[in-house]
Amino acid sequence: MATEGSPDPRVLFVLPVLGQPRHSKRIAMAMAGGIEAESAAFERDYHKGRLPPCPVTSLGSIRHGNYLARIPHLVAALRKLRPLAARNDVVYAFGPDMALLAALACFPRRTPIVMEVGDIVYAQLRRGPIGWAVRLVDRWLSARCGLIVTTTDAFLERYYRERLGSRTPGLVIENKLEPEFADGFVPPSRPPGQPLTDRPLRIGYFGLLRCRWSWEVLSTLVKRDPGRFEVVLAGFPVDPSDLAERIHGHPGMRYLGEYRSPQDLPSLYGSVDIVWGSYHPLRADDYPYWWARPNRFYEACLFRRPIVSRKGTIDARDVERWGIGLSIHEEAVDETVERIRRISADDVTQWSAAMDKLPRDIYVYRQEGPSLCSALSSLSRTGGTNR
Repeated sequence: MATEGSPDPRVLFVLPVLGQPRHSKRIAMAMAGGIEAESAAFERDYHKGRLPPCPVTSLGSIRHGNYLARIPHLVAALRKLRPLAARNDVVYAFGPDMALLAALACFPRRTPIVMEVGDIVYAQLRRGPIGWAVRLVDRWLSARCGLIVTTTDAFLERYYRERLGSRTPGLVIENKLEPEFADGFVPPSRPPGQPLTDRPLRIGYFGLLRCRWSWEVLSTLVKRDPGRFEVVLAGFPVDPSDLAERIHGHPGMRYLGEYRSPQDLPSLYGSVDIVWGSYHPLRADDYPYWWARPNRFYEACLFRRPIVSRKGTIDARDVERWGIGLSIHEEAVDETVERIRRISADDVTQWSAAMDKLPRDIYVYRQEGPSLCSALSSLSRTGGTNR
């Protein structure tokens, strides 16, 4: 354990998947503040947009979803994880399942554990005995941790504070962009011509492509108005998984495949006029979506591209507040398509102008890095846990 005046703490980052940009961004943030880092990660078929900037130990392969099926793989990973945890001052786990694995790997030692939460899943909010059992584990786990990092205020306050009653110290670090990247940023020139006047409006849908409803809206839009709208997709296709094949039937759509973050972001966002950031129609209890905020919101802000968002979400509140895009409430595919078709050239111009005036700290980190490193150093000195 580090002590006052000792070298910067050594931190082991435990990742559920290799290549998730947020995980690698957080590791880079810690390393920039002097943290000595290494990571342990599971491997699976996933968008490898950004690899960790530190040594990586593989914990084996794991499949997407089906949490019960993961249990044997998690147990097998303990053997590899134990010696890694033993030689570090703090273990930083991404997600509750990795935090639970970290707690087991550290036992019986009380090595400080940090749990970062970038998502709330339905099982955590479910009614009945299954939901009760999941929340019971979450209460114990949050008490075992010395710090809970979340990507939105809502995750920390609505779930961990209000629902679980957790008193574990918390830190909110949104999915903003790193100042090192933003400082060297030159706003990309827009595609030649005026959208919706002398060429089609180009809509970009980037990242983890897993929303079937969004695919249906965008593909229907292009089919219905092929001369007015085009769609550019890039990232890892989940639903539909055969997106590349489906594109052949839509001449107004292009799929660019996977991409690297942040290296490929300027060319991606520079090729479109607006960014698709809307979720499918949400139920009142779809908290994992109401409370979330995806990377593409911050990326669109940096690259001055207006956003289409789902009304009522955290993103939509900022879209409406700053006038930087369209907030949609429509649910049926046809109704949504008709709403998108009503976008005018003047709308795009006004939204783009509002983007140019957007405060930088909405989408670029300021003091988050130093705050995180200070918290990690404190944990390594005190061995802070919540009993």
